[in-house]
Amino acid sequence: MKFVKLNMLENPGNQEIASNYGVMSTPTLVFFCNGRPIGQAVGFMSEEDLRRTLGSVLGRYKSCLTQSSDLRSYIV
Repeated sequence: MKFVKLNMLENPGNQEIASNYGVMSTPTLVFFCNGRPIGQAVGFMSEEDLRRTLGSVLGRYKSCLTQSSDLRSYIV
């Protein structure tokens, strides 16, 4: 799993990327599989809520994620 931070205020290019994925506020997490967005979480979350959200995404998109060579060994 990779985490990437994109500062929307840093430059116009980052603003365009954020706009393309419907990001309107921070923090926003966009989940991708095979280069396509598969989910989004908006707003501050407790650690428990973040773990639950990640677990839900991993569970729902298990078949997609197991096809990704970077994630194959992490999905049970």
